[in-house]
Amino acid sequence: MKFLVTLSLAALAAATPVVVTKKDVSDPVVGLAVVEKRQRTGTTAKEFSQGGCRDNIFVFSRGSTEIGNMVCFLTPSTLLHFLLLFLISTLLSPYPFPSSHTKPARHTPQDIRAYPTTTLSGNRPRLTRPQLQGTICGPQTSDGLKAALGDDAVATEGVDYDAALATNFLDGGANLAGIAIMTDIINQAASDCPNSSVLVGGYSQGAAMVHRVVESLDPAVQDQIAGVITFGDTQNAQDDGQINGFDADKLLVICNTGDAVCDGTLNILPAHLDYTRRADEAVEFLVGKVQSAAAKSKSKRA
Repeated sequence: MKFLVTLSLAALAAATPVVVTKKDVSDPVVGLAVVEKRQRTGTTAKEFSQGGCRDNIFVFSRGSTEIGNMVCFLTPSTLLHFLLLFLISTLLSPYPFPSSHTKPARHTPQDIRAYPTTTLSGNRPRLTRPQLQGTICGPQTSDGLKAALGDDAVATEGVDYDAALATNFLDGGANLAGIAIMTDIINQAASDCPNSSVLVGGYSQGAAMVHRVVESLDPAVQDQIAGVITFGDTQNAQDDGQINGFDADKLLVICNTGDAVCDGTLNILPAHLDYTRRADEAVEFLVGKVQSAAAKSKSKRA
């Protein structure tokens, strides 16, 4: 009951109009309006699949039920889905939420590809499908990268997966078909664009996908990843704030104070809906990692 009340209040807060007389961009609602005016990246991003290589390739995966594939907040329309998920999880187990002390088994590429899906074509994702990326964190992070590095220097690619709520309860916390799609995108970027820096990000279930994908990549592909960021990371506690087998220096986990999913549960509290304002941190981190990778590459050539 406490979960239902908390979730209802969170959805009500997200749905209630906010009237302001002064544009305070620190406020998430007002900040969104300001962001939209300067936005370069829309809800659909397929710059890599349609345009090919650029100096930097940014791959982002959205959270559960979100429009597009780069969203970082939950809309009121998701309330019914969460209520149903809560009821289902309660019926299935007296402990419906993942334990923060239990590490999920790592998925091998073979495990991932055994999952039945109609979204795959051979060993490649159908990159001709709209690569939707949502409205807030993903596009804002992409916009920040483009502002810092140049529009033509960043190719943003969203991950087209179902983003259903129930797949949060799978071992590893994410949609297996989505993991396969994201894995293929990153592998393709590394193979087709050996001189590009790959940047990876995700929110909520999308963050869990980042964990499962990056930990399964070949070391050579991991080396080509300059930086990884996650928002509202549902696997933060389970994986001890890191990605198994990946350089911790190249990872930034962004978790709001009071966001229970970062503590190993799936309780959706208001803090989980408030990551718009944290996108600048992700941009600063990723730009720094791109610059470090460029300096390292230049040093090797000298």
